[in-house]
Amino acid sequence: MKKMDLNRLRVGQHDQAVHDVKAALLLERVAEEENIQVSDEEFNRELEALARQSKQTSEPCELV
Repeated sequence: MKKMDLNRLRVGQHDQAVHDVKAALLLERVAEEENIQVSDEEFNRELEALARQSKQTSEPCELV
């Protein structure tokens, strides 16, 4: 079995994480500037779709 190099994994994920954070901040700013609102119903519908896509439940989980 091949041993996982956590440092190499971390470095490999860094660029994608930075890109994802910048994209989220940009979208948040655009929504703010354009006064885009999301209803609770729209939010819940999207959450359900994401849960189905990832084969997970949308129910809140208990943190241990």
